Amino acid sequence: MATPVIDRRTNAPRDPWATAPVAVGRHRHRAWWGVLLVLLVVAGALAFLVGRRAPATSPTAPATSPTAPAGPEPVPPRAVISVPFDVTVEISDVASMDNDGLFGQDMVIPEGAAAAASQQVEQTLQAYLDAEFVSPETRFSQQPLADLLSRRALAALPANDTAGLGALEVSVRQVRAEPVGVTARVLTSGSDAAVVVVRYDARAQVVTDDGDTVPLRQRATMVFVPEGGQWRAEAVNAVLDLPLRTGEVAR
Repeated sequence: MATPVIDRRTNAPRDPWATAPVAVGRHRHRAWWGVLLVLLVVAGALAFLVGRRAPATSPTAPATSPTAPAGPEPVPPRAVISVPFDVTVEISDVASMDNDGLFGQDMVIPEGAAAAASQQVEQTLQAYLDAEFVSPETRFSQQPLADLLSRRALAALPANDTAGLGALEVSVRQVRAEPVGVTARVLTSGSDAAVVVVRYDARAQVVTDDGDTVPLRQRATMVFVPEGGQWRAEAVNAVLDLPLRTGEVAR
């Protein structure tokens, strides 16, 4: 029977067939370190997987204080729109002032010149009525008379006798005019139109500054003559009915 060999470093019996001493305590320490290493690897793997599955968080927007709802926008004042006149001149008669017919000669009536003259008179009347009664900048003033009357008529017109033509210097809010039918008689001389005599009855509804609605009516007879390439009124007979606060009638 062989005598066991004792290893002095570990005080443990040495295997006679082994080439290295058997150290029981050292193997236990290596086992614990191995278990610890496995736990660390597992924990790291779990942390990596959890980090990949976590949803990305958006940066937090700065907190804003609630604002009170805005009130309704102010409604702009409603525009007061006036309605202009619609003037239409119809020729009722074309006559010659020449004496050719008295001596047995044929009278030539220039129909084209008469039509052109009536159209120009229509434009003059349209501009006058709109400026004198409708346009807020010039209505019921003497300014539109300068484009209606001839130079001789303006010079002879009394300053206090313009009410029949609309120069009343009154203030109104709105004017709603109606269509105006004008009849014209054209007098010719030779191949030209010399005189255009018109008659009309213009009507409108006037809204005063107080909100009342009153009727306006102007009845007029005007004699137009050519002057400086335009047709101007040489003679006028006009009556204006406009019940104001005092109920007067302008003539």
